[in-house]
Amino acid sequence: MRSLAFIAMSIALWAGPQQNRFFQDSGAQLGPQPMGSLSGRVVDAVTSEPVREAHLMLYGFGAAAGIRSVSSDASGQFSAGELPAGQYQVQALHANYPGPLGLPQGGITAEVLPGKETRGLTVPLSPPGVISGRVLDDGGEPLANCSLILMQSQLGRMPVQSSAFGQSNDKGEFRLAPVAPDRYVLQAKCQEALPAENLLSVVSPEGFDPRETWQTAYYPDRPEGGGTPAFSVSAGAEVKVEFHMKPVSVSTVTGVVTAAPGLSWTNPPMLQLLDAETGGTVQQPASVAMVRANNTFRFTMVPPGNYRLSGMIQDGVPDNTGTVEMPVSVGSAPPPPLTVQFQPSLTIAGKVEDPRGESGARESNVDVRIITGPGGPGPRPNAAPIKGSVTLMPVDGRGMLASRAGEVNAQDGTFRVSGLAPGRWRVSYQSYQGPSWVESVQYGDAPAQDQQIEVGQGAAGVLRLVLGGKPPTVKFEWKDPPPASARGTWMIQAVPVVRGAGGNQTFVSSGLPGQPIAASSLAPGRYYFLALEQSYGGMVNERALELLIRQVEPTEILAGSEQTVAVKCLSPGDVQRVVAEFLAGETRLEQ
Repeated sequence: MRSLAFIAMSIALWAGPQQNRFFQDSGAQLGPQPMGSLSGRVVDAVTSEPVREAHLMLYGFGAAAGIRSVSSDASGQFSAGELPAGQYQVQALHANYPGPLGLPQGGITAEVLPGKETRGLTVPLSPPGVISGRVLDDGGEPLANCSLILMQSQLGRMPVQSSAFGQSNDKGEFRLAPVAPDRYVLQAKCQEALPAENLLSVVSPEGFDPRETWQTAYYPDRPEGGGTPAFSVSAGAEVKVEFHMKPVSVSTVTGVVTAAPGLSWTNPPMLQLLDAETGGTVQQPASVAMVRANNTFRFTMVPPGNYRLSGMIQDGVPDNTGTVEMPVSVGSAPPPPLTVQFQPSLTIAGKVEDPRGESGARESNVDVRIITGPGGPGPRPNAAPIKGSVTLMPVDGRGMLASRAGEVNAQDGTFRVSGLAPGRWRVSYQSYQGPSWVESVQYGDAPAQDQQIEVGQGAAGVLRLVLGGKPPTVKFEWKDPPPASARGTWMIQAVPVVRGAGGNQTFVSSGLPGQPIAASSLAPGRYYFLALEQSYGGMVNERALELLIRQVEPTEILAGSEQTVAVKCLSPGDVQRVVAEFLAGETRLEQ
């Protein structure tokens, strides 16, 4: 569903400005021709059964350039009328038929003749994969109510994402579907307290503390020497998995929560234990606990290991946010009660300096407001015009705090970013007054490397951003262009070598091979440049993009320069080949 949402958003953002240009540039010298139509049905590629409520995208080429959409009815039939004559790429999208890596499926080509109806089209949808199996105990008996979490394999520097969730039934059986063809790791977690003998002397008001539970299991098993194992799910395939759970000793971690002077909360804060050794994420903590009315907390069934305790006051007031981060080590015996103290969040003040002169900023009447986290400031009357915004994003992506942003005053370039916790943050700037790029970042006395700063618990330094002068002008040449008969418009992507959690993809421009294309809004830096056909590859997601950039070498773009860059063209066939090699295990998972 996330992939469909991404595709729809990409189409909406791209189609508006591009479609008019297509119609203006294509077929301008031809006289009016009668409209045509096409019709057909969407079917399952394996069973040939009709697929109802599929969303079809029609990409026109040449004189028919543009994007149209229709849907199939209850019998899988569809019809699209009032179409300019020409060739079309027809793709079907359906939530229950995800393509490889969540990409659109290939589709078919069709030709519409003037005043004619092209009938009998069949648009196939490859079925998804299925993962099924059983969860058994060490004696071979079924385990019910175990959680199954399907995670995409690690790919480059992208964070691991959960793709599907399931639960075992009373027979220990589970089934995950639909599953997009991809490479995965499957986790099984049974949070059942196993019976154990207890002495009366250890009985607490809350009962006996659990002593054993089932150890979290993975498919494939984690190798002893490290690495990232994964298994592939292909279209229409069913992967069968059987987990044999083993008991593991567990402890109960308790403690008391305090707050630094000036901090308080209305809503009980939440604490999480994140696995420090396996890169646990906020979405999949090892254990979760709420702070009670008497300011105590209790994590139960915590296996031995090293953890990171993370917490945040969640009253929705950025200036009053409190956070806590501390290491926790759990051995064979429970650790002594912990004392956890929330510290006030930090506010960083800074300035954006523009060597091109501040006078232009003072003349601006732009008054755009952004929200700094939940419950942040909204529009304020009689406020100074805004030049842009500075955003700080957690580098590791694992903390409980999200990105924080502050508005840049257009008169003097000052800003404030509140609600920060100690740790590493990536700094970015967005101008509301046209193209701009950051030449240098300095926090206190330390220059920032890769626009990352280390924020400590003590006094915050001043954050200084210096904007660059004249932006680079980049001209693009087509490398390995498609033959002249190629019909699609191509989209040029520039992917920064140094990328943050905010995303990889930068759209540069679009055009036809042979046409001159230039861009003047790229910041200096190292980029992977590639061109993808709009009808398929131009709508790749971040995961597929991580694979495609391995087909090209990075290029350095220098400040204030005029450069010509050869951009490699990757056809839809090239995209499919790269994805197929990845699914077959012929691509390294990490880079």
